[in-house]
Amino acid sequence: MELPKILSEKRIKYPALEGKEDLRFELFGWLQGKGLTVRQGLDLLNMTANEIADAHYKTADTIML
Repeated sequence: MELPKILSEKRIKYPALEGKEDLRFELFGWLQGKGLTVRQGLDLLNMTANEIADAHYKTADTIML
């Protein structure tokens, strides 16, 4: 399985990743090296994203305006 060179969903923008879009190939390669199924890879990415979001919200709760 390979990722396309051009993002398939051009409507969605990722401004925080500008200039870093090619990191997706490194991440994909790392996931492939772990011998995961597609479902396992997606679940791992979702689990990680949720943990990052939770950590962000916990930090946001302590920041004063």
